[in-house]
Amino acid sequence: MELINGLVTLYTRDMDNKHVVRFSDMLKNKTVKFVRRLEESEMEALMWYKNPLVLVFQDNTQLILQCDDEGNDGGAAIFYDSKQGTMETIYTV
Repeated sequence: MELINGLVTLYTRDMDNKHVVRFSDMLKNKTVKFVRRLEESEMEALMWYKNPLVLVFQDNTQLILQCDDEGNDGGAAIFYDSKQGTMETIYTV
């Protein structure tokens, strides 16, 4: 059983690393141009009730916070400042 658990852990770690690399490549060197909320038409198209924060980058790509992997609604995030040791929730409206 230990070998199976080790393989599952290794597989999970490798899959997670694969995704971390992919997402890192998508986000590294991005500069936030401005922050906004979704427009009403975007909310309707997504069929969302919670309006999340949207980060718009200099190259006009956007990062939209959602509540889960399936995109069931807008979601919150945590802003963590390790230097200050503080956390703040970036909430939906």
